[in-house]
Amino acid sequence: MLSHQLEEERAEVTCPICQDVYREPRTLPCGHAFCRRCLTGHVTARTQRRPQTPTTFTCPLCAKVVTPPDAAQDRYFWARQFPLHDELQDMVAHLAAREGQLGDGSQPHRCPVHAQVEASSWCVQHDAAACDVCVQTTHAACNGGDVLPLTQAVARRKQEAREMRAHLEGVLAELDKRLQLLDVAEARMSASRRDVLQDLTALHDRLLTFLDARLVELRARAEEVHEVEVEQVRGRRGAVRAMVADVEEMRLVAEVLSTQMKEEEVLVQFGAFRQQYDNLLYVQPPPEVTQVNQ
Repeated sequence: MLSHQLEEERAEVTCPICQDVYREPRTLPCGHAFCRRCLTGHVTARTQRRPQTPTTFTCPLCAKVVTPPDAAQDRYFWARQFPLHDELQDMVAHLAAREGQLGDGSQPHRCPVHAQVEASSWCVQHDAAACDVCVQTTHAACNGGDVLPLTQAVARRKQEAREMRAHLEGVLAELDKRLQLLDVAEARMSASRRDVLQDLTALHDRLLTFLDARLVELRARAEEVHEVEVEQVRGRRGAVRAMVADVEEMRLVAEVLSTQMKEEEVLVQFGAFRQQYDNLLYVQPPPEVTQVNQ
């Protein structure tokens, strides 16, 4: 186990969110510090459900309202705008050096077979420590390159860990770019949904105004026209009413797309909706109502 002193030092450099040592600690105006990625996750989770574009967030510890230096920038990059806590960075580096000198803070490796004997080697094949006696007996059949001095095995594992960390940081950087692209796509889709809804609402209002005027005119003439002409007028009116129903249905679909449907479903459904929208507005214009013969 880590010594009591190392435990205290680790507690001083532990992020309140992830409960691990700080990585790129950023300091908020209230004085509290968090890992950059932890703070980014907090900001994103707290602001994504707001109906309006967010310009503030609250500290995860004291709940004070925090305004980023550049709130116009995408909120995924707000955490980067706050200053890096150099003192915490130095404390983390110091702790890592201390733990490196003491291994993991535990007692020296003991041979699993001869518990009182300190291990001198590590068998890669069996993934176990071994004393000099076990190297000559239990691990004698292992490949020569699989039994390493303990310090060399530790150095190899640390090198592998550093390589894995570098690879993971590259993966995180790539995921950061993808998240940024998805945020841009989401903003564009939201703007497109608003435009479609506004167009459909305007079309709905124009059609209702048109129909109201035509219906008043048709009621006045209905008493004067022949029964056949009346039936023709009713047929045309039915076609217009059917189109009104189609427009009303399209408006409801647009409202679902813009407010209720999940993002992944919006991307799938929007193409078919756009085609219906174009057919309704441009391919099939409202039926003309011709003047009735007297």
